[in-house]
Amino acid sequence: MTIGNWHARSSRTASSSRYNVNAPLAICEQRDSKGLYKKAREGKIPNFTGVSAPYEPPERPEIEVHTDRQTVAESVAQIIEHLRSSHINRV
Repeated sequence: MTIGNWHARSSRTASSSRYNVNAPLAICEQRDSKGLYKKAREGKIPNFTGVSAPYEPPERPEIEVHTDRQTVAESVAQIIEHLRSSHINRV
C-alpha cells in the first residue's frame, strides 16, 4: 500500500521524478488520525484506495521510501540525496 506519490519537477529542466512513499495498509490504518480507513471499512466512504478500490503501485519510481522501516528523518534524507545527486533541486 502506498500512501502517496509525489512528482518533482525541476525549474531548470523539463525532467520529472516519481517518488513512492510506501507503507503497508495496516500501518496506514494505525496512523490514520482522521478515521478515514475506519469509515471506508464501514462503507461510509466509497471507492477508498486500498480498502474498497484497488491500489496500483507506480511503475518504476525513481525512489521509494518505506515509512514502516525508515524514520521520517531517514526517508527525508533519502529523498534529499536523490534530489542532490540528480541535480533536480538545489537542496
